[in-house]
Amino acid sequence: MRLTISLFMVCMLLNVALCDNWAVLVNTSRYWFNYRHSSNILAMYDFLRAQGWDDAHIVLMDSGQIPSNPRHPRSPAMLSHPSAAPVDLAGMVVGFQDQDVTASAFRKLLLGLSGSTASTRRFEPDADSSVIVYITGHGGEQFIKFHDQHEMLAPDFASTFEDMIAMGRAKRVLFLSDTCKSGTLFDNLVGESQDSFHTRDGVELPSSGEASFDVVGIASAHTGEDSYAAFMDTSVGEALIDRFTYSLLHYLKGNLACSSGAMGGSLSELSTSGALSKDRLLSTARLVSTTRAGTSRPLGEYFCPNIAWQTVDA
Repeated sequence: MRLTISLFMVCMLLNVALCDNWAVLVNTSRYWFNYRHSSNILAMYDFLRAQGWDDAHIVLMDSGQIPSNPRHPRSPAMLSHPSAAPVDLAGMVVGFQDQDVTASAFRKLLLGLSGSTASTRRFEPDADSSVIVYITGHGGEQFIKFHDQHEMLAPDFASTFEDMIAMGRAKRVLFLSDTCKSGTLFDNLVGESQDSFHTRDGVELPSSGEASFDVVGIASAHTGEDSYAAFMDTSVGEALIDRFTYSLLHYLKGNLACSSGAMGGSLSELSTSGALSKDRLLSTARLVSTTRAGTSRPLGEYFCPNIAWQTVDA
């Protein structure tokens, strides 16, 4: 028999590096009409804070700066659902804003090459860290745009994650992407989406064997598909959030509670739950893993702070 043992209390008591999880949340779009993209990362930020994350382990890269926009009727709060209370963001500090949010700055941050000593730009995971990378904005086949000025390509993401792990800056990465054609950003992780795949409970695996690096990816749309917005609000005049991000967070809020040990199920369970169904998203979510272990790993390994899991024989 195999047992999965939570080391949450051990990590909290010993404060060991084994439990040092990090998140980088990126919005690549500016301007008021992209309100939903800022809302996406700030809703994710609010969820992580509710799970016990501290700001020192979350790096925010927000091109939009919507909470401080003078047009915002609820500044500094953020509205992500018409009937929900606004998310109070008072005291939140953004590490990268406006034109500072570039593909180069993003990649340098992940690889530890930024050279910045600012506490808001501190990103210091280690070889035992689980890292969440969430990115939203406008994209196309195998790319995402930064400010409509430059792009980051699918091969860049794959090489960056592989380098991070090789450099001891992560043990594993959870890559969340909410853009049009966002699933194509995974093509260099497991293969192009029009190819045939090995699958496990609806999760795509590399067709040529396991990769040497451990990345799980969840995206809002497949090849040729757009990612769709949700919830128009008359006071804002724009869509409040994207369907994928809202649906993913809705699932996590119902299944994951770090303080009580509810670890949110696995990637395979998310895949078969219907939470990211086409009826909800109007697009086809893409879930991939570069390793078999990634399909059954509890999502709480990424979304819970200062936590690790150990599987032992008994």
